[in-house]
Amino acid sequence: MLYLGVKSRYTDLGIATKFSGNVELHEEIEDLQGKNFKKQVEEIKKFVGLGKIKRLSIHMPMKNSNGEYANPALEREAQEYVVKCIELARNFPQFEIPIVIHAAGDKVTDKKEAAIRLGKFIDANFTKNGIIPSVENGTAGKINSNDWFYCREDFEELIKNSKRARITFDICHFFLNELNYTKFEEFIMEFKAKIVNIHVADADPSQRSHGFQIGSGKIDFDRVFQILKDNIEGEVHVIPEVNYEHENNYKEFEIAYSRLKKYI
Repeated sequence: MLYLGVKSRYTDLGIATKFSGNVELHEEIEDLQGKNFKKQVEEIKKFVGLGKIKRLSIHMPMKNSNGEYANPALEREAQEYVVKCIELARNFPQFEIPIVIHAAGDKVTDKKEAAIRLGKFIDANFTKNGIIPSVENGTAGKINSNDWFYCREDFEELIKNSKRARITFDICHFFLNELNYTKFEEFIMEFKAKIVNIHVADADPSQRSHGFQIGSGKIDFDRVFQILKDNIEGEVHVIPEVNYEHENNYKEFEIAYSRLKKYI
């Protein structure tokens, strides 16, 4: 079953939950520190208590303190972000909470070694049922020169080294490499029991930028969602991730949400 949701910082929950009770929290470093962490827990509990949050996922901070992509396969700092996300999730035991791990960047020189290290980190830290490590697929070098975890072989290596690892499948990232629906269906069929979270934006392989508004790129979403519906197992969050979606009271997000509703 697919559930359309919204991505939001905890400070925007009042706006975000008007669209959906399926919330993916977008974390920044400062949200996980000191008084802000406590304030975030209280704010989420308020919206849960009001019945406005029905499902919850948490996206780790994408950048480290140096402004580079945070990669928990390589960096202790990034690992600490993930651990803080786990701590945040433990405040909400009523939910099964995917934690999106954004393990990408141009510092990976050995994919196999990185998969082993990330797998060991995941299994050592995700020990509580209901808190789910969900590794996001990258962009096949379109954004970063040596991005990783974008193809079947990458995730096969990760899952071989982690009993608990699951997948956040980013549709835009996948199709930035090429508009290959056969490869897309093969990926979905192989990992359908592992996918717990989906990110959605449009893409055009001829351009290096990503996060296009739904319908402004080249992806055939009729075909994509038919494949997803035919194969996906369990309850899966579907989160629009278009550019500038949080500006002007979520104007771009509202457009994406309305265009995706017909599929879900």
